[in-house]
Amino acid sequence: MLIVDTIFVSLCIFLLLSALFVPLYIPVPICYIIVNVLAASFKVTPYNLAVMSLERYVVICFPLRHMEACTRHNSLVAVAVIWIIGFLPNITDFFIMVQNENTNFYLLSVKCSQRIFLKTEEKQIINAVADISSFVLVGLIVIFTYIQIMLIAVNIESKNSSASKAGKTILLHAFQLLLCMSAFVHNFIEMHSKEYIQIATKFSFLFLMCLPRTLSPLIYGFRDELLRNYIKKFVFCLKVSPNTT
Repeated sequence: MLIVDTIFVSLCIFLLLSALFVPLYIPVPICYIIVNVLAASFKVTPYNLAVMSLERYVVICFPLRHMEACTRHNSLVAVAVIWIIGFLPNITDFFIMVQNENTNFYLLSVKCSQRIFLKTEEKQIINAVADISSFVLVGLIVIFTYIQIMLIAVNIESKNSSASKAGKTILLHAFQLLLCMSAFVHNFIEMHSKEYIQIATKFSFLFLMCLPRTLSPLIYGFRDELLRNYIKKFVFCLKVSPNTT
């Protein structure tokens, strides 16, 4: 998930800088690849959250099957399936674009943006349906796994149980999903903004698309006790406890 977020943020920053400061014109085929990777990585992060929630669900509700289900091979298969699902809407979009665009379009060099490839209503509908259905499905999975895990935690009646900790992890995934959904606010602003307030679109792109994805490394970093102690040492000049070295 951290790798995917890094890819997403890097491409977002690249497109933002090329649009604002550097008059960079990119051939349409290369721009199309960049936009597709960006769109797929946008969808893959919620899918990762769903798979991670399911993994916690298996650990708590089916502990004897965890080692069998969550092997390295199955993890790699899950990653591959996630990326395939993430690219499926782009494949459909590609066939629509081939039918509607002439050959000269692919010979152009343009300022790379997703808007270039969303000229028809069909493309906009495909993207909207794919994004909304993805987030709804992931939200249902997160809610289902949280309820099942918390039912186990209530029966154990211990705040320090593995089930209680897993429930907190699922809540963290739900919070990350909400951060990802802030991108819909940016899409709304981009669709309804006028030319004279394009600066608002750029700021919303930065704060609603890029910033939420940069929080994942911070969230998982601060959850690690060793890293948290060294952050206290080097940033806040606090002493690190000996047992964490």
